[in-house]
Amino acid sequence: MRSFYLFCLIASVYSQYDNLEWSSLTSMITPNDIIISDDEYIFSATSGGVLQYNPRTLEFEFITNQQGLIYLDINSISIDKLGRLWLGGSYPNGCLQIYDPDDGIIHKITHLEIKQINDIIISDDTAFAIYEGNSNIDIGILIFEIDDNGLPIYKDYLHDFLDVSITELRDLDFKNDSLYITTEYGVFAGNYQDNLKSSSSWVSINPNTSIKKYLISTGGRYSISDNFVYVYKNNNWDILFDSIEGPVVNVISEENIIHILCEKHYYKIENDDIIYSFQMPEISFQKSIFTSIYPFNNSVVLGVYEGGLIFVDSFENSYEVFMPNTQFTNEYKALTVTKDGKLVATSNSAILFVDGHEKYNYIPYKYSLNVPNYIHISNPNSFQWKYMAYAPGEQLPISIIEKNDNRILSSNSGVVPAGNIWLETPAIIDLDLQNKTFNTIDTVNNVIDGSWGIFSGDDSLSYMVINEMIMDSYNNIWIANPFCEKNGNMVAVQLSNE
Repeated sequence: MRSFYLFCLIASVYSQYDNLEWSSLTSMITPNDIIISDDEYIFSATSGGVLQYNPRTLEFEFITNQQGLIYLDINSISIDKLGRLWLGGSYPNGCLQIYDPDDGIIHKITHLEIKQINDIIISDDTAFAIYEGNSNIDIGILIFEIDDNGLPIYKDYLHDFLDVSITELRDLDFKNDSLYITTEYGVFAGNYQDNLKSSSSWVSINPNTSIKKYLISTGGRYSISDNFVYVYKNNNWDILFDSIEGPVVNVISEENIIHILCEKHYYKIENDDIIYSFQMPEISFQKSIFTSIYPFNNSVVLGVYEGGLIFVDSFENSYEVFMPNTQFTNEYKALTVTKDGKLVATSNSAILFVDGHEKYNYIPYKYSLNVPNYIHISNPNSFQWKYMAYAPGEQLPISIIEKNDNRILSSNSGVVPAGNIWLETPAIIDLDLQNKTFNTIDTVNNVIDGSWGIFSGDDSLSYMVINEMIMDSYNNIWIANPFCEKNGNMVAVQLSNE
Protein backbone atom coordinates (compact mmCIF):
# COMPACT_ATOMS: atom_id res chain seq x y z
CA MET A 1 0.00 0.00 0.00
CA ARG A 2 1.50 3.33 -1.03
CA SER A 3 -0.10 5.40 1.72
CA PHE A 4 -2.54 5.30 4.60
CA TYR A 5 -4.90 8.18 5.25
CA LEU A 6 -5.23 9.66 8.70
CA PHE A 7 -8.89 9.42 9.62
CA CYS A 8 -10.11 11.00 12.83
CA LEU A 9 -13.39 11.59 14.63
CA ILE A 10 -13.65 15.27 13.80
CA ALA A 11 -16.72 15.85 15.95
CA SER A 12 -14.70 14.99 19.05
CA VAL A 13 -11.67 17.04 18.05
CA TYR A 14 -12.80 20.22 16.31
CA SER A 15 -15.91 22.09 17.34
CA GLN A 16 -16.16 23.82 13.96
CA TYR A 17 -17.08 20.46 12.37
CA ASP A 18 -20.16 19.95 14.54
CA ASN A 19 -22.28 19.06 11.54
CA LEU A 20 -19.94 16.24 10.47
CA GLU A 21 -19.18 12.81 11.86
CA TRP A 22 -16.00 11.92 10.01
CA SER A 23 -13.46 13.75 7.96
CA SER A 24 -9.94 12.99 6.81
CA LEU A 25 -6.55 14.64 6.87
CA THR A 26 -4.49 13.96 3.77
CA SER A 27 -1.29 15.26 2.25
CA MET A 28 -1.45 17.36 -0.93
CA ILE A 29 2.15 18.49 -0.94
CA THR A 30 3.10 16.79 -4.24
CA PRO A 31 1.16 17.39 -7.50
CA ASN A 32 1.22 14.19 -9.57
CA ASP A 33 -0.56 15.80 -12.52
CA ILE A 34 -1.93 19.28 -13.34
CA ILE A 35 -4.84 20.61 -15.38
CA ILE A 36 -6.26 24.14 -15.73
CA SER A 37 -9.93 24.94 -16.31
CA ASP A 38 -11.31 27.60 -18.66
CA ASP A 39 -11.93 29.89 -15.70
CA GLU A 40 -8.25 29.49 -14.76
CA TYR A 41 -8.59 27.35 -11.66
CA ILE A 42 -5.60 25.06 -11.30
CA PHE A 43 -6.33 21.47 -10.29
CA SER A 44 -3.63 19.05 -9.16
CA ALA A 45 -3.90 15.31 -8.65
CA THR A 46 -2.21 14.35 -5.36
CA SER A 47 -1.95 11.34 -3.08
CA GLY A 48 -4.52 12.95 -0.80
CA GLY A 49 -7.19 14.06 -3.27
CA VAL A 50 -7.47 17.00 -5.67
CA LEU A 51 -5.80 20.32 -4.86
CA GLN A 52 -7.57 23.39 -6.26
CA TYR A 53 -5.71 26.69 -6.52
CA ASN A 54 -7.14 30.12 -7.35
CA PRO A 55 -4.31 32.32 -8.75
CA ARG A 56 -6.44 35.44 -8.28
CA THR A 57 -6.94 35.03 -4.53
CA LEU A 58 -3.81 32.89 -3.86
CA GLU A 59 -6.04 30.42 -2.01
CA PHE A 60 -5.99 26.63 -2.01
CA GLU A 61 -8.99 24.37 -1.53
CA PHE A 62 -9.00 20.64 -0.90
CA ILE A 63 -11.27 18.19 -2.73
CA THR A 64 -11.45 14.98 -0.69
CA ASN A 65 -14.04 12.50 0.57
CA GLN A 66 -16.00 15.38 2.06
CA GLN A 67 -16.70 16.47 -1.53
CA GLY A 68 -17.65 12.92 -2.50
CA LEU A 69 -14.41 11.33 -3.72
CA ILE A 70 -14.39 7.62 -2.99
CA TYR A 71 -10.62 7.20 -3.45
CA LEU A 72 -8.14 9.94 -2.63
CA ASP A 73 -4.83 8.71 -4.04
CA ILE A 74 -5.07 10.33 -7.49
CA ASN A 75 -2.40 9.71 -10.10
CA SER A 76 -3.74 11.41 -13.25
CA ILE A 77 -6.18 14.19 -14.02
CA SER A 78 -7.83 15.45 -17.21
CA ILE A 79 -10.68 17.84 -17.99
CA ASP A 80 -13.48 17.45 -20.54
CA LYS A 81 -15.27 20.09 -22.62
CA LEU A 82 -17.87 20.52 -19.88
CA GLY A 83 -15.20 21.44 -17.35
CA ARG A 84 -15.50 18.20 -15.38
CA LEU A 85 -12.45 16.50 -13.92
CA TRP A 86 -11.57 12.92 -14.82
CA LEU A 87 -9.53 11.42 -12.00
CA GLY A 88 -7.42 8.29 -12.47
CA GLY A 89 -6.65 6.35 -9.30
CA SER A 90 -3.15 5.49 -8.20
CA TYR A 91 -1.83 2.15 -6.96
CA PRO A 92 -3.51 -0.03 -5.81
CA ASN A 93 -6.93 1.23 -6.91
CA GLY A 94 -7.13 2.20 -10.56
CA CYS A 95 -10.67 3.54 -10.45
CA LEU A 96 -12.01 6.41 -12.56
CA GLN A 97 -13.96 9.25 -10.91
CA ILE A 98 -15.71 12.15 -12.65
CA TYR A 99 -15.89 15.29 -10.53
CA ASP A 100 -17.90 18.40 -11.37
CA PRO A 101 -16.57 21.51 -9.55
CA ASP A 102 -20.18 22.68 -9.14
CA ASP A 103 -22.00 19.42 -8.45
CA GLY A 104 -19.33 17.21 -6.88
CA ILE A 105 -18.74 13.60 -7.83
CA ILE A 106 -21.19 12.62 -10.57
CA HIS A 107 -19.85 9.33 -11.91
CA LYS A 108 -17.40 6.59 -11.01
CA ILE A 109 -16.12 3.37 -12.53
CA THR A 110 -14.70 0.98 -9.94
CA HIS A 111 -15.03 -2.50 -11.46
CA LEU A 112 -12.01 -2.45 -13.77
CA GLU A 113 -9.79 -4.55 -11.44
CA ILE A 114 -6.65 -2.62 -12.33
CA LYS A 115 -4.01 -1.06 -10.09
CA GLN A 116 -3.43 2.37 -11.62
CA ILE A 117 -4.46 4.81 -14.36
CA ASN A 118 -1.48 6.74 -15.70
CA ASP A 119 -2.87 8.98 -18.43
CA ILE A 120 -6.29 10.04 -19.72
CA ILE A 121 -7.03 11.39 -23.22
CA ILE A 122 -10.54 12.72 -23.93
CA SER A 123 -11.94 13.35 -27.42
CA ASP A 124 -15.49 14.23 -28.46
CA ASP A 125 -16.98 10.75 -28.28
CA THR A 126 -14.16 8.53 -27.00
CA ALA A 127 -11.67 8.52 -24.16
CA PHE A 128 -8.49 6.49 -23.67
CA ALA A 129 -6.37 5.77 -20.63
CA ILE A 130 -3.15 3.91 -19.88
CA TYR A 131 -3.63 1.31 -17.18
CA GLU A 132 -1.40 -0.91 -15.07
CA GLY A 133 -2.64 -4.25 -13.83
CA ASN A 134 -1.45 -6.87 -11.38
CA SER A 135 1.96 -7.52 -12.93
CA ASN A 136 4.65 -5.67 -14.86
CA ILE A 137 3.42 -7.20 -18.10
CA ASP A 138 -0.24 -6.42 -17.42
CA ILE A 139 -0.25 -3.01 -19.04
CA GLY A 140 -2.49 -1.62 -21.76
CA ILE A 141 -5.09 0.90 -22.86
CA LEU A 142 -8.66 1.37 -21.64
CA ILE A 143 -11.32 2.54 -24.12
CA PHE A 144 -14.41 4.45 -23.03
CA GLU A 145 -17.37 5.66 -25.04
CA ILE A 146 -18.78 9.05 -24.02
CA ASP A 147 -22.56 9.14 -23.72
CA ASP A 148 -24.98 12.00 -24.40
CA ASN A 149 -24.35 13.38 -20.89
CA GLY A 150 -20.62 13.48 -21.47
CA LEU A 151 -19.96 10.57 -19.10
CA PRO A 152 -17.71 7.59 -19.83
CA ILE A 153 -18.98 4.08 -20.46
CA TYR A 154 -16.32 1.39 -20.30
CA LYS A 155 -16.10 -0.30 -23.69
CA ASP A 156 -12.95 -2.40 -24.00
CA TYR A 157 -9.26 -2.70 -23.24
CA LEU A 158 -6.16 -3.33 -25.33
CA HIS A 159 -3.56 -5.81 -24.08
CA ASP A 160 -1.01 -7.88 -26.02
CA PHE A 161 -2.03 -5.98 -29.14
CA LEU A 162 1.47 -5.71 -30.63
CA ASP A 163 3.83 -8.36 -31.96
CA VAL A 164 6.17 -7.55 -29.05
CA SER A 165 5.42 -7.86 -25.34
CA ILE A 166 5.53 -4.34 -23.96
CA THR A 167 6.20 -3.61 -20.30
CA GLU A 168 6.26 0.19 -20.63
CA LEU A 169 3.55 2.44 -22.04
CA ARG A 170 5.40 5.73 -21.78
CA ASP A 171 3.03 8.05 -23.62
CA LEU A 172 -0.42 8.16 -25.20
CA ASP A 173 -1.85 10.61 -27.74
CA PHE A 174 -4.88 10.80 -30.01
CA LYS A 175 -5.10 12.80 -33.23
CA ASN A 176 -8.03 12.63 -35.66
CA ASP A 177 -8.69 8.88 -35.85
CA SER A 178 -5.17 7.79 -34.93
CA LEU A 179 -3.96 6.60 -31.55
CA TYR A 180 -0.23 6.94 -30.83
CA ILE A 181 1.60 5.02 -28.13
CA THR A 182 5.21 5.20 -27.01
CA THR A 183 6.80 2.02 -25.68
CA GLU A 184 10.23 0.58 -24.95
CA TYR A 185 10.15 -0.64 -28.59
CA GLY A 186 9.50 2.80 -30.05
CA VAL A 187 6.40 4.65 -31.21
CA PHE A 188 3.39 2.94 -32.82
CA ALA A 189 0.27 4.31 -34.50
CA GLY A 190 -3.12 2.68 -35.01
CA ASN A 191 -6.32 3.83 -36.70
CA TYR A 192 -9.12 3.80 -34.17
CA GLN A 193 -11.61 2.78 -36.87
CA ASP A 194 -9.68 -0.50 -37.30
CA ASN A 195 -9.49 -3.45 -34.93
CA LEU A 196 -6.83 -2.21 -32.55
CA LYS A 197 -6.68 -5.61 -30.82
CA SER A 198 -4.93 -6.92 -33.93
CA SER A 199 -1.21 -6.24 -34.32
CA SER A 200 -1.78 -5.75 -38.05
CA SER A 201 -3.64 -2.52 -37.23
CA TRP A 202 -0.50 -0.97 -35.73
CA VAL A 203 2.51 0.40 -37.58
CA SER A 204 5.87 1.46 -36.21
CA ILE A 205 6.53 5.12 -36.91
CA ASN A 206 9.74 5.42 -34.90
CA PRO A 207 11.64 2.29 -33.82
CA ASN A 208 14.01 4.24 -31.55
CA THR A 209 13.83 2.44 -28.20
CA SER A 210 14.99 5.50 -26.23
CA ILE A 211 11.91 7.59 -27.09
CA LYS A 212 9.89 8.64 -24.03
CA LYS A 213 7.32 11.04 -25.55
CA TYR A 214 5.74 11.53 -28.97
CA LEU A 215 4.09 14.73 -30.11
CA ILE A 216 2.19 16.07 -33.11
CA SER A 217 2.01 19.86 -33.14
CA THR A 218 1.38 22.59 -35.72
CA GLY A 219 5.12 22.55 -36.41
CA GLY A 220 5.32 18.85 -37.23
CA ARG A 221 5.99 15.52 -35.55
CA TYR A 222 8.48 15.19 -32.70
CA SER A 223 9.96 12.38 -30.65
CA ILE A 224 11.67 13.14 -27.36
CA SER A 225 14.16 11.02 -25.45
CA ASP A 226 15.97 11.84 -22.22
CA ASN A 227 18.71 13.67 -24.16
CA PHE A 228 17.47 14.32 -27.70
CA VAL A 229 14.59 15.94 -29.54
CA TYR A 230 13.93 14.46 -32.98
CA VAL A 231 11.86 16.05 -35.74
CA TYR A 232 10.37 14.18 -38.70
CA LYS A 233 11.47 15.74 -42.00
CA ASN A 234 11.85 14.32 -45.50
CA ASN A 235 10.79 10.86 -44.31
CA ASN A 236 13.55 10.77 -41.71
CA TRP A 237 13.89 11.39 -37.99
CA ASP A 238 16.56 14.06 -37.61
CA ILE A 239 18.09 15.30 -34.37
CA LEU A 240 16.74 18.74 -33.59
CA PHE A 241 18.44 19.18 -30.21
CA ASP A 242 21.01 17.12 -28.34
CA SER A 243 21.11 19.26 -25.20
CA ILE A 244 18.02 18.08 -23.32
CA GLU A 245 18.92 17.13 -19.76
CA GLY A 246 16.50 14.36 -18.81
CA PRO A 247 14.88 12.22 -17.61
CA VAL A 248 11.81 13.51 -19.48
CA VAL A 249 8.65 13.89 -17.37
CA ASN A 250 6.09 15.28 -19.82
CA VAL A 251 5.68 17.14 -23.11
CA ILE A 252 2.80 19.49 -23.99
CA SER A 253 2.03 21.28 -27.25
CA GLU A 254 0.37 24.70 -27.25
CA GLU A 255 -0.28 26.03 -30.76
CA ASN A 256 3.26 26.55 -32.15
CA ILE A 257 4.98 26.18 -28.76
CA ILE A 258 6.29 22.93 -27.29
CA HIS A 259 6.87 22.61 -23.55
CA ILE A 260 9.32 19.89 -22.48
CA LEU A 261 9.59 19.08 -18.79
CA CYS A 262 12.44 17.03 -17.40
CA GLU A 263 13.06 16.15 -13.76
CA LYS A 264 15.38 19.11 -13.22
CA HIS A 265 14.80 21.34 -16.30
CA TYR A 266 12.01 22.95 -18.31
CA TYR A 267 12.41 23.90 -22.01
CA LYS A 268 10.21 26.13 -24.13
CA ILE A 269 10.53 25.53 -27.89
CA GLU A 270 9.14 27.72 -30.65
CA ASN A 271 9.83 27.39 -34.40
CA ASP A 272 12.24 24.56 -33.63
CA ASP A 273 14.38 26.75 -31.35
CA ILE A 274 14.77 26.62 -27.59
CA ILE A 275 13.69 30.12 -26.66
CA TYR A 276 13.71 29.62 -22.88
CA SER A 277 14.94 27.14 -20.28
CA PHE A 278 14.46 26.98 -16.54
CA GLN A 279 16.32 24.89 -13.98
CA MET A 280 14.95 23.64 -10.69
CA PRO A 281 15.79 26.52 -8.32
CA GLU A 282 17.71 26.17 -5.08
CA ILE A 283 14.81 26.67 -2.72
CA SER A 284 15.43 23.71 -0.40
CA PHE A 285 18.32 21.83 1.22
CA GLN A 286 18.72 19.88 -2.00
CA LYS A 287 17.06 20.35 -5.37
CA SER A 288 13.79 18.49 -5.73
CA ILE A 289 12.37 17.24 -9.04
CA PHE A 290 9.52 18.39 -11.27
CA THR A 291 6.53 16.08 -11.45
CA SER A 292 4.02 17.76 -13.78
CA ILE A 293 3.39 20.72 -16.08
CA TYR A 294 0.61 22.75 -17.66
CA PRO A 295 0.75 26.02 -19.68
CA PHE A 296 -0.89 29.00 -17.99
CA ASN A 297 -1.35 32.25 -19.94
CA ASN A 298 2.20 33.32 -20.85
CA SER A 299 3.77 31.12 -18.20
CA VAL A 300 3.71 27.52 -17.07
CA VAL A 301 2.75 25.85 -13.81
CA LEU A 302 5.15 23.16 -12.64
CA GLY A 303 4.46 20.57 -9.96
CA VAL A 304 7.33 19.87 -7.58
CA TYR A 305 7.94 16.74 -5.53
CA GLU A 306 7.24 17.72 -1.90
CA GLY A 307 7.22 21.33 -3.06
CA GLY A 308 3.77 22.39 -4.26
CA LEU A 309 3.49 24.54 -7.40
CA ILE A 310 6.01 26.78 -9.16
CA PHE A 311 4.76 29.44 -11.60
CA VAL A 312 7.44 30.23 -14.19
CA ASP A 313 7.21 33.42 -16.26
CA SER A 314 9.53 33.05 -19.27
CA PHE A 315 9.09 36.69 -20.31
CA GLU A 316 10.09 38.10 -16.93
CA ASN A 317 12.49 35.20 -16.26
CA SER A 318 10.98 34.88 -12.80
CA TYR A 319 9.22 32.28 -10.68
CA GLU A 320 7.03 32.02 -7.60
CA VAL A 321 6.38 29.08 -5.27
CA PHE A 322 2.92 28.32 -3.87
CA MET A 323 2.24 25.61 -1.27
CA PRO A 324 -0.96 24.62 0.55
CA ASN A 325 -1.30 24.39 4.31
CA THR A 326 -1.22 20.61 4.30
CA GLN A 327 0.49 17.78 6.08
CA PHE A 328 3.79 16.28 4.95
CA THR A 329 2.77 12.66 4.60
CA ASN A 330 -0.28 10.37 4.56
CA GLU A 331 1.23 7.64 6.71
CA TYR A 332 1.00 7.88 10.49
CA LYS A 333 1.34 5.08 13.02
CA ALA A 334 0.11 6.67 16.24
CA LEU A 335 -1.94 9.67 17.27
CA THR A 336 -3.21 11.44 20.37
CA VAL A 337 -5.68 14.20 21.12
CA THR A 338 -4.40 16.74 23.65
CA LYS A 339 -6.37 17.99 26.62
CA ASP A 340 -7.28 21.17 24.72
CA GLY A 341 -8.51 19.26 21.67
CA LYS A 342 -5.48 19.42 19.37
CA LEU A 343 -4.39 16.45 17.28
CA VAL A 344 -0.80 15.16 17.22
CA ALA A 345 0.25 12.22 15.03
CA THR A 346 3.63 10.60 14.50
CA SER A 347 5.43 8.71 11.75
CA ASN A 348 8.99 7.99 10.72
CA SER A 349 8.96 10.93 8.32
CA ALA A 350 7.14 13.61 10.34
CA ILE A 351 5.24 14.57 13.47
CA LEU A 352 2.00 16.38 12.64
CA PHE A 353 0.31 18.96 14.88
CA VAL A 354 -3.22 20.01 13.89
CA ASP A 355 -4.99 22.97 15.49
CA GLY A 356 -8.35 23.43 13.78
CA HIS A 357 -7.64 23.90 10.09
CA GLU A 358 -3.98 24.79 10.69
CA LYS A 359 -1.30 22.11 10.36
CA TYR A 360 2.32 22.20 11.48
CA ASN A 361 4.89 19.59 10.44
CA TYR A 362 8.01 18.62 12.40
CA ILE A 363 10.18 16.84 9.84
CA PRO A 364 13.45 14.96 10.52
CA TYR A 365 16.30 16.39 8.48
CA LYS A 366 16.54 13.25 6.32
CA TYR A 367 13.01 13.78 4.98
CA SER A 368 13.06 17.58 4.80
CA LEU A 369 15.61 17.94 2.00
CA ASN A 370 13.12 18.69 -0.80
CA VAL A 371 10.74 20.98 1.12
CA PRO A 372 11.04 24.67 0.10
CA ASN A 373 12.19 27.11 2.76
CA TYR A 374 9.37 29.38 3.89
CA ILE A 375 11.22 32.46 2.58
CA HIS A 376 10.64 31.19 -0.98
CA ILE A 377 6.88 30.63 -0.61
CA SER A 378 4.66 33.43 -1.94
CA ASN A 379 1.14 32.60 -0.76
CA PRO A 380 -0.35 33.28 2.68
CA ASN A 381 -1.49 30.38 4.89
CA SER A 382 1.11 28.16 3.29
CA PHE A 383 2.85 24.94 4.28
CA GLN A 384 4.11 25.17 7.87
CA TRP A 385 7.12 23.15 8.92
CA LYS A 386 10.41 22.94 10.74
CA TYR A 387 13.21 20.49 10.23
CA MET A 388 14.29 18.62 13.35
CA ALA A 389 17.93 17.64 13.85
CA TYR A 390 17.37 13.99 14.69
CA ALA A 391 17.71 10.75 12.77
CA PRO A 392 14.42 8.84 12.37
CA GLY A 393 14.31 5.27 13.64
CA GLU A 394 14.09 2.16 11.51
CA GLN A 395 11.13 0.70 13.41
CA LEU A 396 7.59 2.04 13.38
CA PRO A 397 6.84 4.74 15.97
CA ILE A 398 3.78 3.07 17.43
CA SER A 399 3.23 5.30 20.45
CA ILE A 400 2.70 9.00 21.15
CA ILE A 401 1.44 10.58 24.36
CA GLU A 402 0.82 13.99 25.92
CA LYS A 403 2.71 14.64 29.14
CA ASN A 404 1.25 16.49 32.10
CA ASP A 405 3.23 19.62 31.18
CA ASN A 406 1.61 19.82 27.70
CA ARG A 407 4.68 18.40 26.01
CA ILE A 408 4.54 15.43 23.66
CA LEU A 409 6.50 12.18 23.91
CA SER A 410 6.85 10.31 20.61
CA SER A 411 8.69 7.03 20.17
CA ASN A 412 11.54 6.94 17.68
CA SER A 413 12.18 3.23 17.77
CA GLY A 414 15.11 1.51 16.09
CA VAL A 415 18.15 3.78 16.52
CA VAL A 416 21.71 3.46 17.78
CA PRO A 417 23.14 6.19 20.05
CA ALA A 418 25.51 8.18 17.84
CA GLY A 419 27.17 10.36 20.45
CA ASN A 420 29.13 13.03 18.64
CA ILE A 421 27.40 13.73 15.33
CA TRP A 422 25.21 16.78 14.80
CA LEU A 423 22.08 14.70 14.33
CA GLU A 424 20.55 13.46 17.58
CA THR A 425 19.57 9.78 17.73
CA PRO A 426 16.88 9.64 20.41
CA ALA A 427 14.75 6.64 21.29
CA ILE A 428 12.08 9.09 22.43
CA ILE A 429 11.41 12.64 21.25
CA ASP A 430 10.24 15.09 23.91
CA LEU A 431 8.53 17.76 21.82
CA ASP A 432 7.56 21.25 22.99
CA LEU A 433 4.72 22.23 20.65
CA GLN A 434 4.57 25.82 21.83
CA ASN A 435 8.24 26.67 21.37
CA LYS A 436 8.79 24.23 18.47
CA THR A 437 11.81 22.65 20.17
CA PHE A 438 12.59 19.13 21.32
CA ASN A 439 14.69 17.25 23.85
CA THR A 440 16.00 13.73 23.42
CA ILE A 441 15.74 10.64 25.60
CA ASP A 442 18.21 7.83 24.97
CA THR A 443 20.70 5.68 26.92
CA VAL A 444 22.04 8.62 28.92
CA ASN A 445 21.53 7.98 32.68
CA ASN A 446 21.22 4.26 31.89
CA VAL A 447 17.42 4.31 31.94
CA ILE A 448 16.49 3.69 28.31
CA ASP A 449 18.35 0.54 27.34
CA GLY A 450 19.39 -1.22 24.14
CA SER A 451 20.95 -4.36 22.71
CA TRP A 452 24.22 -5.54 24.23
CA GLY A 453 25.34 -8.71 22.52
CA ILE A 454 22.79 -11.25 23.75
CA PHE A 455 20.57 -11.39 20.64
CA SER A 456 22.78 -9.97 17.90
CA GLY A 457 26.21 -10.91 19.25
CA ASP A 458 27.39 -7.30 18.83
CA ASP A 459 27.93 -5.58 22.18
CA SER A 460 28.68 -2.13 20.73
CA LEU A 461 25.33 -1.15 19.24
CA SER A 462 22.87 -0.39 22.08
CA TYR A 463 20.15 -0.55 19.42
CA MET A 464 17.10 0.99 21.12
CA VAL A 465 13.53 -0.24 20.63
CA ILE A 466 10.51 1.51 22.15
CA ASN A 467 7.03 0.03 22.10
CA GLU A 468 4.02 1.31 24.02
CA MET A 469 3.97 4.40 26.25
CA ILE A 470 1.10 5.12 28.65
CA MET A 471 0.31 7.53 31.48
CA ASP A 472 -1.07 6.24 34.78
CA SER A 473 -3.57 7.97 37.08
CA TYR A 474 -0.71 9.75 38.86
CA ASN A 475 0.58 11.23 35.58
CA ASN A 476 3.67 9.01 35.51
CA ILE A 477 4.80 7.84 32.07
CA TRP A 478 5.47 4.11 31.62
CA ILE A 479 7.60 3.13 28.60
CA ALA A 480 7.99 -0.40 27.25
CA ASN A 481 11.67 -0.89 26.34
CA PRO A 482 12.27 -4.43 24.96
CA PHE A 483 15.71 -5.77 23.95
CA CYS A 484 17.12 -4.00 27.03
CA GLU A 485 20.16 -6.24 27.24
CA LYS A 486 22.69 -4.07 29.06
CA ASN A 487 20.87 -2.89 32.18
CA GLY A 488 17.67 -4.90 31.90
CA ASN A 489 15.33 -1.93 32.14
CA MET A 490 12.40 -3.48 30.31
CA VAL A 491 10.10 -0.75 31.59
CA ALA A 492 11.28 2.86 32.03
CA VAL A 493 9.23 5.26 34.12
CA GLN A 494 9.24 9.04 34.00
CA LEU A 495 7.68 10.40 37.18
CA SER A 496 5.21 13.25 36.88
CA ASN A 497 7.52 15.65 38.73
CA GLU A 498 10.63 14.85 36.67
